[in-house]
Amino acid sequence: MQYITRYSLKDGVAVDFRDWVQKNGQELNEHAPEGWRYVGTFFTVMGFGKFEAETRWEVEDYSTFGGGFGDETFQRLFHEWNEFINPNLPGETYLMKSAGDVAIME
Repeated sequence: MQYITRYSLKDGVAVDFRDWVQKNGQELNEHAPEGWRYVGTFFTVMGFGKFEAETRWEVEDYSTFGGGFGDETFQRLFHEWNEFINPNLPGETYLMKSAGDVAIME
């Protein structure tokens, strides 16, 4: 199951954020809460998309959301990451399952 969040960045920080993600992506994964795996952060290109960036996490199951918030390193990284996000522009969050895993009720 993937937890996907889309967001806009503060003005003038896109290059710094890209560099920060490249530097800290592995550490985000290593220190993520139990049951979470950092898939990556992606940027929109050529003006396609409503948001500038999207981050994807693989989560084991629904109980993952009731777990902890990672260790101190993850908390520090999460705080740094949020410093790049524009809090005045609402983002979007999705929880997605693959077609083979989803139960459809009609």
